[in-house]
Amino acid sequence: MMQQQFSASALTAALVATLAGACTSAATNAQRSFERGKEYVEKGDYARAIIEYRSALKSNAGFGEARYRLALAYEKTGDLGRAVPEAVRAADLLPDAAEVQLTAGGMLMLAGAFDDASARAQRVLERDPKNLKAFMLLGNANAHVKQSDLARATLEQAIKQLPGEPGLQQSLGVFEAGQGNKQAAEAAFKRAIEIAPTLIQAREALANYYWSDNRPDDAERTLKEALPLDSSGIVTRDLAAFYLRQGRNEAEPFLARLLSGSPKDAAARAALGDLYAKQRRFDKALDAYAPLADDPITFAIGATRIAYAEHAAGLKETAHSRLKDALKRAPKDADLHAMSARLLLADQRFEESEAAARAALQITPDRFEALYVLGCAIVEQNREKEAFQIFQQAAALAPSASGPKLQLAHLHLNRGDVRTAVQLAQEAVTIDPNQPLARIILVRALIAQHNVPSADQALRPLLKAFPDSPEVHVAAGDLALFKNDRDTARRAYTRARELSPESVEALSGLVVLNLLSQKSKEALSLVNASLAAHSGDARVLMMAARTYIATKDDKLAELMLQRVITISPQSLDAYGLLARLYFNQHRLDEAKAQFEAMARKEPAANGPATMLGIILQLQNKPDEAKAVYERLLQAKPDAPVAANNLAMLLVESGGNLDVALNYAQTAMKTLPNDPDISDTLGVVYWKKGLASLAVSAFERSTKAQPKNPAFWLHLGQAYASAGNKMKAREALQQALKIDADSKGAAEARRLLEDLNKRA
Repeated sequence: MMQQQFSASALTAALVATLAGACTSAATNAQRSFERGKEYVEKGDYARAIIEYRSALKSNAGFGEARYRLALAYEKTGDLGRAVPEAVRAADLLPDAAEVQLTAGGMLMLAGAFDDASARAQRVLERDPKNLKAFMLLGNANAHVKQSDLARATLEQAIKQLPGEPGLQQSLGVFEAGQGNKQAAEAAFKRAIEIAPTLIQAREALANYYWSDNRPDDAERTLKEALPLDSSGIVTRDLAAFYLRQGRNEAEPFLARLLSGSPKDAAARAALGDLYAKQRRFDKALDAYAPLADDPITFAIGATRIAYAEHAAGLKETAHSRLKDALKRAPKDADLHAMSARLLLADQRFEESEAAARAALQITPDRFEALYVLGCAIVEQNREKEAFQIFQQAAALAPSASGPKLQLAHLHLNRGDVRTAVQLAQEAVTIDPNQPLARIILVRALIAQHNVPSADQALRPLLKAFPDSPEVHVAAGDLALFKNDRDTARRAYTRARELSPESVEALSGLVVLNLLSQKSKEALSLVNASLAAHSGDARVLMMAARTYIATKDDKLAELMLQRVITISPQSLDAYGLLARLYFNQHRLDEAKAQFEAMARKEPAANGPATMLGIILQLQNKPDEAKAVYERLLQAKPDAPVAANNLAMLLVESGGNLDVALNYAQTAMKTLPNDPDISDTLGVVYWKKGLASLAVSAFERSTKAQPKNPAFWLHLGQAYASAGNKMKAREALQQALKIDADSKGAAEARRLLEDLNKRA
């Protein structure tokens, strides 16, 4: 019995000793990692400091000082997404540390959590009523939550208590600027400098104010005046950032000075390399980037930038190989995937670019650059409807970016929605007045509106500012052609081809000119030469098909359209043009047999089966068409054209409307911005008695294609069913205004008469 008691006691003692040893070991390891992190911070190596601080917290999650230092390190690297939560956790672990509370409050301000920031400041003031930084934080937080009177009172009280503190004048300046009181704001910032002439932060604050007030010259002067006071490199960094924001080469000596004092400053090194790359000084760019690629922490940053510089210098395969090797080391690095997508897009390797962009988006779904490149790659594969949705996402993600608006303007223009195209192009010009593509699309949209004077006015400065831009000369050709000035148009298109021999737009312009001038041989010669070089480009194939139709070579036109459908099975234009070709030739039986054979040969392909269903519809064989579409949708449930056509067939034959709705919604998921699919969905809703939903669908169709009379007829019918007689009349009158002899014109007149009788 005594032996058992002794054994139990010994076991307990041993367990306690083991646990105590483990705790001591964990605490020791945490402290060691913490000290190493501080050493790295002193050297300016924040990436390694972060690793050490995280290691410390892995050993001791409640180590408040380590969390605080980790938050500061994240802030130094610009990673506020991680800095803010770590600062808040540190403040919770160290409630009596005023500096930690105020740091957390400042970061919460940056994150927009103004109430939480105010609470942190108040907590510090409860312990230290004269804490300057707490007063400043409280005033700024109150100003942001629209408590302007309270904010001003807080700052004025603090200034009375501490009149010699420049930081309070800076906070007052920030507050007054936020209230729109420019003179009062500038005076407050200048008083801060008067109080502390050698305080760099006071001059920084005034320079920042000038920059925010669109006074860059004053901002530059203020920073230069502070430069002799700069012993820590703060102003040097500010001036480098200032010049970089303005795209000025004067940033170079300041970046070089930063690196001479802190060679491991990855941000400065990347910025210097970027500047050299922009100047096309690729050797110096590669030298600047090289240390980034040699460091295991920053190798991915280095690899992306070196690959970009190599590609720009013409070493394209070297750049692609570098990125492939880097992705083997870091397959989850979104930057590497995104750069790969960008360079593949530039090389017109569109399918590979799409795959790389999707890989980047799987890792970071809200990555704007990858989303934008994805949309561009999909557009180049002639999948405009799919790209439309992607560019809308990109525009929502970055409202101040001109790129998505430009792409959307172009897509709207292609659809015939000129009004929206003009609006988006003007928005893009407002965002970036120096962006030529924005003005080019605006010119094209104005031409489509037949607004020749405005198009002329927009084009003239472009030709002067960008005399070597092929896109500008194509726009000039388009405008001249619209004015029937064929000689000027030919000179413009020819110049565009000299500047960019692969420009499909310039080639198309010259082909159209030759056809209009009865020069069919010249037109065909241009088309055949382009086909020899770009046999897999759907745009070239569509241009060739239209040219062959114009020159009565239906056999070659058919071959081109079949290639387009193989390359781009979602191209509704190709389906429609090919169907019209067969219909006009009275060759529907022959075409049907051909597509049946293709469908048997490629059962997983959308194109042949979809085309077979369309031909059966043209032959007035709806039951056979339905069977074809149903088989295809069993194999490919997301085939949008088949789903849309099957939905309409079910409506027309009095079939199950719930099933029709399911098919229409399936088509809508894949091509959410297609006006024909939206029209089909509206018809199904209308037939089901859901007039308000039908109105919404038809409105989308009329907005996308405002010159389609059938869409306006359907909208009028839906408004009439919804009891909105005024809107119904407007829609029906618009349908008749567009085409008084259209297929639905008689129905529009009948419904108008009925509405007038019931008025």
